[in-house]
Amino acid sequence: MVKDPNTRTFSMFFICLTVVALSRYWVYSALLKYYDSGNPSEAIFFHEYMVIMQVVLIPLNIFITYLFFYNSKYTYAEIGVFLLYTISFFFLVASCVSLLKFIWPDLDTAYVELPIIIIYNAIAFINFFNKIPRWEVILKSIATMLLVFLIVNYLEDWVIKLVG
Repeated sequence: MVKDPNTRTFSMFFICLTVVALSRYWVYSALLKYYDSGNPSEAIFFHEYMVIMQVVLIPLNIFITYLFFYNSKYTYAEIGVFLLYTISFFFLVASCVSLLKFIWPDLDTAYVELPIIIIYNAIAFINFFNKIPRWEVILKSIATMLLVFLIVNYLEDWVIKLVG
């Protein structure tokens, strides 16, 4: 029995999202308990709200990318499947980067995550949107990821303030 590729895409996305939410919750909880560092609201956010927020933001992320690459001839759904894979990779990177908090508890991990995701997405976007000139894909992928990253970080901070 052959599984539908879209089923695997969503499974991968939700597994990676769960991994990042749990790992960040455990990291922030450990920082609070053992290092007396961190914000309790951040631990609550990663435990209770991160998964919901990321799922709600999927259509926005896809829409922003679709707007930047509307001339690529890919449909909204095809770009959506592609983005679920790239976002899943980002979640795994974010899980690993959050471990740096044990070395530098006050580190804002966004400064480490953003360059990694920009480089990875530029490479992935070049391979996916291979009919568009590379320079154009690189510029659009950087603009897309910066916009989405800023929106997500702003909303995370806003929800953390609401929780706190």
